[in-house]
Amino acid sequence: MRFKCVTCGIEFTSIEQLASHKKQHQAGPRSSPGVICLGCGKSIPLEPSKAN
Repeated sequence: MRFKCVTCGIEFTSIEQLASHKKQHQAGPRSSPGVICLGCGKSIPLEPSKAN
């Protein structure tokens, strides 16, 4: 069974993965610099010098 995030549409294979992912939406904006993976939606931290 597939579990879909109603906020961003990413699908997961287990409810545990979806629950972990939903915590990212609830965390709000993060102070650490980085980019977000378009495939999985997770944050990829970057050094400030590489942010551009």
